[in-house]
Amino acid sequence: MHVHIRIGIFILILLMIPNLIMAQNVALKVDELNRQADLTTYMKSIEILIPAIQAAPDDFELWWRLARARQNYADMAASRRIPGWKEICVEQGHEAMKAGKKAAALRPAAVEGYYYTGCSAGTVCTGSSQMAILKEGLLKEIRINLEKAYNINRYFDNGGPIQALASYLWMSPDSRAGTWTRRKNWHVKACGCTRTILQAGP
Repeated sequence: MHVHIRIGIFILILLMIPNLIMAQNVALKVDELNRQADLTTYMKSIEILIPAIQAAPDDFELWWRLARARQNYADMAASRRIPGWKEICVEQGHEAMKAGKKAAALRPAAVEGYYYTGCSAGTVCTGSSQMAILKEGLLKEIRINLEKAYNINRYFDNGGPIQALASYLWMSPDSRAGTWTRRKNWHVKACGCTRTILQAGP
């Protein structure tokens, strides 16, 4: 019986290998597209990642990259004020949040899922009314997820968690963001983080 179990496990591993290789290749391709930082490359990443996730639905590396691509696409659409940018922020931001939460569920100890969920909630806010922001609890989504990301790895994405959380605490009207002193302290931390990264170099 033990022999049959070992054979079964071996066969299962063999069946998984193609998907693992595929996911790794997709991740490398998407990372290259992300470095090009353009609307077309972000959309291309989304188009590549969706079928890849359908083939490997529990791959953490694919899910957080999908969250990143959707969030980056929406943010750039907003910054360039392309037609329909508010709708893009809401639609892509919500989809990015779903992908980020899936990544966080697959690997709770990793920073990526929480970081992109928090950032994506901010992206949704960019295209939403104040009523919608309050109704959906987006400020809470930003704060909780960015705090988790900060506690796991504040220097991820060139200090993204500390700078994003500092920005939230500095600008948010949410009273739970803390006192003026706390907001000022986070602003100082963000500046210090940036200096550290710049001093470290590439």
